[in-house]
Amino acid sequence: IRKGLTNDFHSLKPEIEKLTGHGGTPMAEAISLADTHLLKNQGRANIMILLTDGQPNNPTSTEQAANSAKTRGVRIITIGVGSDVDSAFLKRIASTQEDYHFVGESFELSRTLINIATELSGGLIGRR
Repeated sequence: IRKGLTNDFHSLKPEIEKLTGHGGTPMAEAISLADTHLLKNQGRANIMILLTDGQPNNPTSTEQAANSAKTRGVRIITIGVGSDVDSAFLKRIASTQEDYHFVGESFELSRTLINIATELSGGLIGRR
């Protein structure tokens, strides 16, 4: 799903509900693309939320893309979804261990996103 940057959860909810898994994940490309867009938001917190099974096509290039984004000040929050999540990989590319989340069932996703949004809006954005 590609959607413009927004802080309106209600506009994202219909898109999230349409998510289905199929095929490979060009995760390195997605991280690089998001990083490029986030860097245009100078003066704002640059936060990327990566919703994935953590099974990238190319783990090495994905980790390099994540490290590059983090070096430039992008905070990466990863959400592993499903039974085949590679938690170790997602913890490595997340900015901190606390920035990794796991969702075993789709109904947990809304709660996880609300928890992340609550934490981000609670004044913690500039502290990391």
